[in-house]
Amino acid sequence: MYDEYILFCQQQQIKPVSSYSYRYIFTSHFNLGFGSPRSDACSLYDNLDKCVNADMHKQRADEAFEVQKHDKKLSAESKLLCITFDLQQTLPLPKLSTSKAFYLRQVWSYNLGVQLTFGSTSSAFFHSWSENEGGRGCAEIGSSVLAFLKNSNCSGKCKHLVAWSHSCAGQNKNLVIVCLWQLLILQGYEIIDHKFLEPGHTFHDSDRDFGHVELSVKRHENIYSVNQIRK
Repeated sequence: MYDEYILFCQQQQIKPVSSYSYRYIFTSHFNLGFGSPRSDACSLYDNLDKCVNADMHKQRADEAFEVQKHDKKLSAESKLLCITFDLQQTLPLPKLSTSKAFYLRQVWSYNLGVQLTFGSTSSAFFHSWSENEGGRGCAEIGSSVLAFLKNSNCSGKCKHLVAWSHSCAGQNKNLVIVCLWQLLILQGYEIIDHKFLEPGHTFHDSDRDFGHVELSVKRHENIYSVNQIRK
């Protein structure tokens, strides 16, 4: 910006002020600010040459969020059981304060977050494990969701389940997860709706919960096991 200001002064034959004065005036006399760089943005909008389907893509994303909002309203009225589930970004173990640990091979830990909404209940639950105990495929995701539903206090109180997730084929949109829903139907559920957010626009309640987990992890200098992350 200061370079553009210099060019403007040269064109107008005006003597420019120093960069220090320019910065001071800009930050103290103008009510302006700059936003932080976006993270986890939609790949469609990262393309400078937007395709003709960009508007339709954004419309589908907005509609999905509206449907999710409607489902949460129904779940607050105890008309259905609504959950959102997602896998958190992997965390390295052990987490050490010494710089040497950064260059050594570490074990990755996985954490599946489930956000439950039913009646007056709105809580976050986590199912965590390390890569020596299992991977992060559809079998682990299905097992975690099944364990959550079996141990949830709301299990059995409602026969209609609505599950929201992103549409990753390797984790959520596959035959194993379909078989999970079929098993739950045999165990007493009458209706199960698995709904997917639009790719690139998958931010939901579980992501907010992960933010609290990552903040808590940063406050600890040393973490040696998955049990410490759970605490």
